[in-house]
Amino acid sequence: MANSTQTLVISDIHLGSTLSSVEELMSLIRNTSFERIILLGDIFDGSHIRRFKKIDWQFLLYLQSLGKSGKEIVWVIGNHDLAAIKNIKKIKDIKFVESYYWQYRGNNYCAIHGHQFDHMAIKNPVIKKFTGNLHSIFASYIRHKKTALFFAKAHTKVRRLSRKIADGAIDYAVKNNINYIFCGHTHMPLSCKVDLADKKQINYFNTGSWIQRPFSYVTIDEGGVKINELA
Repeated sequence: MANSTQTLVISDIHLGSTLSSVEELMSLIRNTSFERIILLGDIFDGSHIRRFKKIDWQFLLYLQSLGKSGKEIVWVIGNHDLAAIKNIKKIKDIKFVESYYWQYRGNNYCAIHGHQFDHMAIKNPVIKKFTGNLHSIFASYIRHKKTALFFAKAHTKVRRLSRKIADGAIDYAVKNNINYIFCGHTHMPLSCKVDLADKKQINYFNTGSWIQRPFSYVTIDEGGVKINELA
């Protein structure tokens, strides 16, 4: 039986990567009823299009067909997407944005990939290039999947990105009157709430990734916001 939600939020698929698990993702989407998909960045693993498998191209065509059929498909550009931005923007019937804002049931929502809050990389382009190259080595050039996954996890932990991105996103939400903010980038699912002095609340969600199990994604509907896992 198909699942049903209003909005499906998915990030960090990294098409072209050794670790990408797009087959499982396509199965999830096909078996879910929804009105909107937000692709929350790093859908591509940089410019490694030559490493795309047949299923990667099928996934992109499937997204086009969903958009053409009337579904709202929003692609929030991530830092790994930037290397292939010319090719990405050739994909039809998809809305491409740096960040996405919408209202739902009286609350303000924002989806932004999260690399904008990775201040060490932003302030130091040398570090940004170095860490980007490291990820490419781990995820795209190491063809042994377990080895690639080990190094990718270690890289994230050493950088301690999960907490940094959450703190940056929450600060951004406070400044921009956002009630719910969604990020990717860290590959680690996370949710937390911050109570403000004026009785308002900031809700932060990280969607995780589709390169390491359990895969994770976010659903938004009348029942609330939920992080879901697929083992």
